[in-house]
Amino acid sequence: MVKETTTLGDGRSADSFRPQDIQVPNIVVWESTRQVQNWELAYVSEKIAEQPKNQWRIRQQMETIYGRQKLEYLEDRDRALKGEVFYTCLLKWRRQQENGLAQICKLAQLLRETGFLEVAESLQP
Repeated sequence: MVKETTTLGDGRSADSFRPQDIQVPNIVVWESTRQVQNWELAYVSEKIAEQPKNQWRIRQQMETIYGRQKLEYLEDRDRALKGEVFYTCLLKWRRQQENGLAQICKLAQLLRETGFLEVAESLQP
């Protein structure tokens, strides 16, 4: 069984907390033979996180813990991805240009061989 106490884990009363801190009732094991299960801790933490007065504080703490590193990681990844996409598009464009020029050269050569010199000169001077 779980019992709610009036003091926190180190013996301080819950009233000594500043109002902006998250106030959570102290939960201790009432029977020494029983341990608090993980799902019970998850349930309690979920209930605490659902309270509107605690959401902004938890969000702020999560942003300071994970936000900076994650944002830096995402920015680096996006920068690398944009660079990679730009590079592949540039290579594709160059390939198309080179293939197109090669095809035009072949066509101009065929036109010269068949006697259409004016058309061949207009394609490839």
